[in-house]
Amino acid sequence: MRLVISFGIAVGLLSVCGSCKKNAITEPVVPPSVVANADNTIRENVQGDADPFLTAQLRAYVKNKGRMPADFGEFRRDGLDSLPSPPEGKKWVIDSTSQSVKAVAK
Repeated sequence: MRLVISFGIAVGLLSVCGSCKKNAITEPVVPPSVVANADNTIRENVQGDADPFLTAQLRAYVKNKGRMPADFGEFRRDGLDSLPSPPEGKKWVIDSTSQSVKAVAK
């Protein structure tokens, strides 16, 4: 009898824990390359040097998705195979006004 009750409690606990995982909201993880080399926040009217390659990739992303990425992490995950290092002392920033990726001072 105790075994049946213990088994029932174990099954009940496992089903509760399983439903917790289903309802948990997971935030996308920002890749370390973005943390180290880019500002994750999209900005407007950024003063900096536009990178032709990254700007072309950003515009292709916008064309394919029909919108700007929510942040640099999303652009990196969904639009780039890898993120090139910015020039020394700079970081990458997405300028939503010009739909470009620019190198700006850290």
